[in-house]
Amino acid sequence: MVEKILRAVRELRPRAFVFENVRGLLFPRARRYFDYIL
Repeated sequence: MVEKILRAVRELRPRAFVFENVRGLLFPRARRYFDYIL
């Protein structure tokens, strides 16, 4: 789902964008995915 959100942001180029900070992304097992999003 993140890929679709990022694509929409790139295409629409809004002045601002807010992405919810999901707590699970802070766990070590999600580190690779978190880095990918950033």
